[in-house]
Amino acid sequence: MTFAPGRSTITGITQANPAVVTTSPGHGMTTGMVARLVVPKNYGPVQLNGIAAHVSVISPTSFACYSSLVPTAVPIS
Repeated sequence: MTFAPGRSTITGITQANPAVVTTSPGHGMTTGMVARLVVPKNYGPVQLNGIAAHVSVISPTSFACYSSLVPTAVPIS
């Protein structure tokens, strides 16, 4: 399985509402995409670990996260 764009390293996450994530190198995302965040225990706000967040791009290296806008998953049968 591949994901697009590829993985970017998180270099910072604000405690604002919404949370703003900074990456290095650039994240390559566009507004409207959904990103899954992986936040190691010793790094920062572990509450965000594993969540899917709707992305609003601020710059090539930062984006805001909106979890309330992510569509609910529907089982495939």
